[in-house]
Amino acid sequence: MVVPVGLGLTFALSLVLVGLALAPFRALPRPVQVATYDRREPLLYTGIVIYLTTGLSLAIALLLS
Repeated sequence: MVVPVGLGLTFALSLVLVGLALAPFRALPRPVQVATYDRREPLLYTGIVIYLTTGLSLAIALLLS
C-alpha cells in the first residue's frame, strides 16, 4: 500500500514541476516568478524525467507483484 502512495506523490510532484515550467510567466504569483525566472527549462526536464522514471518504477512494481 505504501508503494502506490509514494509513486502517486512522485507523479504529482512531476506534474507540478511541469506545470510551473509551462505556465505563462504572468499567471504565476510573484514569489513563484522569482523562484522560476531562470529555471523554467531545467524544471521542465526534471519534471519529465521524474514522470518517466516513476512510470517505469510503477510498471516494474506491478509486474513483480
